[in-house]
Amino acid sequence: MLFIDTSHEYGHTVKELEQHVPRVVPGGIVLCHDTHLIGWPGLVWDEPVAPVWKALDDFCAATGREWKDLAGEYGLGIIEVPR
Repeated sequence: MLFIDTSHEYGHTVKELEQHVPRVVPGGIVLCHDTHLIGWPGLVWDEPVAPVWKALDDFCAATGREWKDLAGEYGLGIIEVPR
C-alpha cells in the first residue's frame, strides 16, 4: 500500500505518483488523501477541483490507469493496481 498525504500541490503530487506508483506490487493499492481539499495555507488553486484530484486525473490519463474517489470531508483517491 502506498499512502500519499504530503504537500497537496499539483506538481508535487504528480511527481510522487510518477515516482512511487510503479513500485506498488500487483494487487496493491494507492491512497491519496485530500482529493476534496481546495483551501490549504499557502495553496493557491484556480481550478474547480482540488490539486490532488487534478493530479490523479492527469496521472491516470497519462498512464492508462483509473482511480475512484471515496467521498468524505477531505476525500480519498484510490488506485487499485491490477494483478
